[in-house]
Amino acid sequence: MNRRTKLMGSVIAAVAVATLLLLDSASGFQFPRTPDVLQRFSSPRIQQSLSSQVVDIFTSARVVEDEAQLLSSDIVSDGGDQPNVPTTMQDAISTFLTVGDQGPLYVIFSILAFASWRVQLSSLEAVDGIIFGATVLFWSFQEHFLHEKVLHSKSDWVGKEIHQGHHEKPFYHISIDPAPLLLGWMLTAHFAFRTVLPLPLALTATVAYSMSGLFYEWAHYIVHTKVRFQSKFWKRVKENHLRHHVVSDEYWFAFSMPAMDDLFRTNPSVRQVRKQLEEEKRRRAVE
Repeated sequence: MNRRTKLMGSVIAAVAVATLLLLDSASGFQFPRTPDVLQRFSSPRIQQSLSSQVVDIFTSARVVEDEAQLLSSDIVSDGGDQPNVPTTMQDAISTFLTVGDQGPLYVIFSILAFASWRVQLSSLEAVDGIIFGATVLFWSFQEHFLHEKVLHSKSDWVGKEIHQGHHEKPFYHISIDPAPLLLGWMLTAHFAFRTVLPLPLALTATVAYSMSGLFYEWAHYIVHTKVRFQSKFWKRVKENHLRHHVVSDEYWFAFSMPAMDDLFRTNPSVRQVRKQLEEEKRRRAVE
């Protein structure tokens, strides 16, 4: 077995491990863990010793409570005109890969093709790791920026209208972007990287960017299903997006990295936003 074959095997293995970890965090498929750890952190004695911000982020009890409150909103229905919203991880995976024009499946194949192309060109070096990490970080910034400034733009345009249509649907619905958009976005990113990087590093950046995009696509899709989450990360992601849909679409734009909302100061407390909305409502009534 030559070196390039080994590298290709490592890339495929990394994709497989990442998939397993994703399933582990979002479903009943579990690696060994201590099930009472989160309960210990949710005890009143420990919560009193932590700041409210830390409790909000790291204790599952608080997240579950907030999620239950948000789900009680009239905006969140049982599925509306899409009654076949997945409720189990098995159904969710099957739907994600097979519904519509199977865009996510084509993205997976494309990532493997770009990765194969990369390892055939030359050996991986430290700079590849730097480019990979920088691209993933770039995605997180781009994700927040595009969601806030483009999809929720002050100006009317077709992308904003499409996104508004997404907001007008019941929270539980199947939300997967079409294959032409997913593949076109990926290829556009590759050509953009190619203008500023040599081919091997452009391919590394393309793989990182595409994997980040696929993770976002999965994350956005899965939180709109009825699959119940067990990890605090996925509970935080869903709670964040519930707030964005149910409380106010002017906040909580992050997805892959919820901490981006803290960085850009778009993660206020629900109580604070609701108070602000009530004040604006009273002011308009007076006017």
